[in-house]
Amino acid sequence: MRHLVWFVSVILIFLAISANAKPLAKEDVPDPLKPWIPWVLQNEPEAPCPFFYQDASNSRCAWPSALNLELAPSKGQFSFRLQTYRDTWANLPGDSQHWPLNVTVNGKAALVMDKDGLPAIKLTAPQGQKTATSTDYQISGDFIWDSIPDNLAIPAETGLVNLSINGVAIAMPNIRDGQLWLKDSEKGQNKAENVENSVDIQVFRHIADDVPMTVTSLLVLDVSGEQREVKLAKPLLDNFIPLAIQSPLPAKLEADGQLLVQVRPGHWELTITARNSRILEALPLPQFTETDPPATTSWLQSEIWVFEARPDLRVVDISGLDSLDSSQTTLPEYWRHLPAYRISQGQAMTFAEVRRGDPTPEPNQLNLNRTLWLDFDGGGYTVNDSIAGKITSGWRLNALPQTQLGRVLLNGESQLITKQSGAGKQGVEVRKGQLSVTADSRMIGPIGTLNAVGWEQNFQQVRAELHLPPGWRLFAATGVDNVPDSWVARWTLLDLFLVLVAALATGRIWNSCWGALALVALTLIWHEPNSPHFTWLHILAATALIKVLPEGKFIKFIRAYRILAWLALVLISVPFMITEVRIGLHPQLEMLAFSQPFSTVPAAAPMAESAMAPETLSDEVVGSVAENKIEPRRLMKRSLDYGSSASADKVDAAVNFDRMDPKAHVQTGPGLPQWQ
Repeated sequence: MRHLVWFVSVILIFLAISANAKPLAKEDVPDPLKPWIPWVLQNEPEAPCPFFYQDASNSRCAWPSALNLELAPSKGQFSFRLQTYRDTWANLPGDSQHWPLNVTVNGKAALVMDKDGLPAIKLTAPQGQKTATSTDYQISGDFIWDSIPDNLAIPAETGLVNLSINGVAIAMPNIRDGQLWLKDSEKGQNKAENVENSVDIQVFRHIADDVPMTVTSLLVLDVSGEQREVKLAKPLLDNFIPLAIQSPLPAKLEADGQLLVQVRPGHWELTITARNSRILEALPLPQFTETDPPATTSWLQSEIWVFEARPDLRVVDISGLDSLDSSQTTLPEYWRHLPAYRISQGQAMTFAEVRRGDPTPEPNQLNLNRTLWLDFDGGGYTVNDSIAGKITSGWRLNALPQTQLGRVLLNGESQLITKQSGAGKQGVEVRKGQLSVTADSRMIGPIGTLNAVGWEQNFQQVRAELHLPPGWRLFAATGVDNVPDSWVARWTLLDLFLVLVAALATGRIWNSCWGALALVALTLIWHEPNSPHFTWLHILAATALIKVLPEGKFIKFIRAYRILAWLALVLISVPFMITEVRIGLHPQLEMLAFSQPFSTVPAAAPMAESAMAPETLSDEVVGSVAENKIEPRRLMKRSLDYGSSASADKVDAAVNFDRMDPKAHVQTGPGLPQWQ
């Protein structure tokens, strides 16, 4: 009975978590289940640690302070403070040649271990600590050597180094590639004695009128003097939530909103991205007062802001600030194309909303690449479409009625194909303006007429490639810009002239029936590889001369020449006819017969049957089955019509942007043929 109660309690908690669609706070866990929290989180070792904004699986569980080094000719000492959130490894200065000795943690001896070739100690959180509270550790140790080394390895996460050599403080230690170069630091000490500690700040902000509004703050720091830790007064605007910090120096935002940075001499650029959860009518620059937390470095009295409008969301007028010429400022190049303003403490950028939304959005800018495979039996096409570009209206891609969608990838993710309510059109929802779509589909029915696009969209550019199986020819294609290999496109004026002359000559020399037969035969074989073309002209010319020349030596030469022409015709025609009969019976042999085949497919490669996933999803989910089988087929000629695309029908119903169930069964579509 007791086990049943425990089981029911776990199920109820699971259902509560699912219903609220958010994780349950640890303090809200029932008391009987709290002892199980460590067991549940044992496979989540980074859970309490602060994580990076773009990757919840990448956490930072330790924050080191400045590394203090006091070095003498025979020994050295180091110490630093480490703030951790749970069990972690603490890297120590030194390497295999200079191994740290007498290491202590909070005054107690610690075991130094080799971790990836470097010295490190394992720090264990206090017993029972399973929340995101930090623990401070004071770590110290010694080095023993015969003389001060040229360089000393330091942990990669170290930002500040307080170095003292032979009792002399080194203001600007030389740090390169994870190494502290001691000899170079000692030589540069004399140059740094008269350097004053200073930090010059320039602040630029990029305001994007998105939903929500985002502000990207660029802090340009010119630092001189010693390595040190400084606090910058509020780098964020009021009521903005920080999203990301990109900094070449160790930096973090304090609870009071100040930015803590471990600086060293040089030119540094820090970027902070933040957002606001409200629609703002004004954006002020705060005026700092005496009640604000004291900062190491005072903030500027004025800043330079740039504004990037989003006219597809709303149109606003900016007021309250003086505009600047961007080319006359020190703004970064990538922001100089935007309108710039100077703002002082206490001023505000005011937004006067003119219009919300864009009633006349620009047309969709989409490009389409199509690849089509004709079935071996001519029953339909297997189609692979690649759509790329920007969509500004519609927010749904619908296929034309003759296209049976089988599989759609949107930006690399499989999409559920649905039918639009009321219209019955197959398609997928689009939620982002920039898109990259890959779709596999089937087209069943008459193959003589083929739409150029297959979608209810207008495209800026369309490129199509048609693969024909053995035994098929493309007779003609209309409505396209370039058809390099159709039967009609191969005919030139010279070809037409020679065929007509040969047919007329045959009719005049013999009779009109033979002339008609010659016209049909030459038309059919004229563009076939290895067919007799010009041999007929030699025979016709010799026959015509024999009928009009008088008896003599020349006519005997012409008769002998005609015999040679007939012999050449036989030698060319017999292999040609044998090849045509073989290909008529076995079209797959075409690639072996000609050096430049119309289509290529391995002679013994079977075409596997391809089908949709067998699961039945719902009445609104589209499914189709396509079967491709190899069968010998006779030579046939079909026409291909790339007609104009159908215009998209406007639907008044609101688009449903409900999220797709991540566990939903998504169509797999028809398999794509591999032959060309």
